[in-house]
Amino acid sequence: MTKDNWVPFYFESNSAWGYCKTREEWLEIKANYEKDMGKLDPSRAKQAIHEFTNWQKKEERRPNFGFRMEHNGKDTLADFIELNKMEL
Repeated sequence: MTKDNWVPFYFESNSAWGYCKTREEWLEIKANYEKDMGKLDPSRAKQAIHEFTNWQKKEERRPNFGFRMEHNGKDTLADFIELNKMEL
């Protein structure tokens, strides 16, 4: 895994959210989540398979992982990390 192999994704929960264009942006969002919710487990953050609003259909919201009700896909953030050989 390498920091140089970063593939952007969107993360959302009730306490932290945002487009993670870089590893540093991800670490900031993760820190905000963990401040309120405790340790973030990427194997529990599922991909959104439903798009309830036009806001969620925007390209920068894809792929979208998180803990909200629309995040009920089979793939997880951990799967995405492994597939893309990324380091979180």
